[in-house]
Amino acid sequence: WLQPFIRFKSRVMMPKGTYPNFSQAEHATVVKWFNGGLKHMNELIIDPPPPASCEEFFDVAAMNNHIDMMKFDGWGAVNKENNIFMFGCLEQNQSEKCFSNYIDRTKDWGALSGNLKEIVKLNFKTSFWTRSSADGRFVGNGGGVGSTRATITDLVRQVDIGVKASYDPGFFPDNSGFIYQGGGTNICAQSILNDATEVDFDNPACMKGTDINLYQHVARGLNGGDYFIINSQFTSDAGTNTKRNPLAHFNAGSTMKLTPMIFNGATYEQLKAVIVDSPFEGDSVLSPSSRLVVSRLSGAPDGGSWGYVIRKVVSEKFENNYLVNIDQVVARFCAPGAKANISYDERFMITHTYENNVSNIYLWDLKSGQKFQVTDMPEGSTALFPHFRSDNWFYFLVRDENGEYIVASDLAVILGGT
Repeated sequence: WLQPFIRFKSRVMMPKGTYPNFSQAEHATVVKWFNGGLKHMNELIIDPPPPASCEEFFDVAAMNNHIDMMKFDGWGAVNKENNIFMFGCLEQNQSEKCFSNYIDRTKDWGALSGNLKEIVKLNFKTSFWTRSSADGRFVGNGGGVGSTRATITDLVRQVDIGVKASYDPGFFPDNSGFIYQGGGTNICAQSILNDATEVDFDNPACMKGTDINLYQHVARGLNGGDYFIINSQFTSDAGTNTKRNPLAHFNAGSTMKLTPMIFNGATYEQLKAVIVDSPFEGDSVLSPSSRLVVSRLSGAPDGGSWGYVIRKVVSEKFENNYLVNIDQVVARFCAPGAKANISYDERFMITHTYENNVSNIYLWDLKSGQKFQVTDMPEGSTALFPHFRSDNWFYFLVRDENGEYIVASDLAVILGGT
């Protein structure tokens, strides 16, 4: 009963987001106030209104400077220099030739932007989002078969690895480790997956994170920098409501929490978290280098999101403590959608959007600000949870009447060569 109870507590714990838990005395005060009819609530709680509109903004110089630096120093370049072999590629460092022998799904699901390849048809029903390792070999999902509640699919061995967690997988951009939620936050070295059939987190290469909330995202600083986990206010997205995008009830008190970690050669060690204000922004995601953060902006009618805000992240370390500044906005895109993801060369941003009983994938080129539609799904089908691997191919989940699939697109590979 203990593991289900821990999962239940993690899921329903309040307050939601990056706020600290109530003490017993604080909880008793709030309960007393509620039982008393919330007297003087309007006078005590005055929340500034969210943005009434969205104005497109694109700092061309700042973005191009960042992209130029990441082209040589970002995780895409570093992983290539470290000869990390990319799954599905017959020749190393020739991404345009990857997945040449895989089933082409462009005519079925494509929108004339790039090519779509079916990587694998899953033999289980997924739950919440999908994420993959930097080399594209491991694909993590909530859901699974048997006694485990989550699954990592090893595409090389063609094995579904049962994971004793629930959802919210993530993989570090240097191909070194992964994270899952459920029964607490579990973080492990990726090497344990090479011959695993099940992950129970009792391995010495695993550790239990503390005060890391759901819907986390991971990154790593460059040049031997520390690892980071980001949390913010979030809206759950199971990929099942195709009538509208996830709500965005982020308020004036919204914050981002960045938790640094170091790797001691065997496992990860957590450092003191840093909390920064991010009014009306949530569902925040770090870029692989941790130097950008993209969030959804609240304030649209009926609780919706206006679009996306991209900020520069400046972090300074003093011994084992960090100072973090996110004041500089480098882009604002006024378009609906779910949680976003940034490529390893940090030139592209991608998301899925619910529209007309389907879900489609959209990609932005952050060098030009141009937006591309990747999929054109038939009614009743969904393309969900897009995310990049190191060489600019990106994976996403497709659900249709015949099952669930992991699909790959080369659009960013094509655009990146221009």
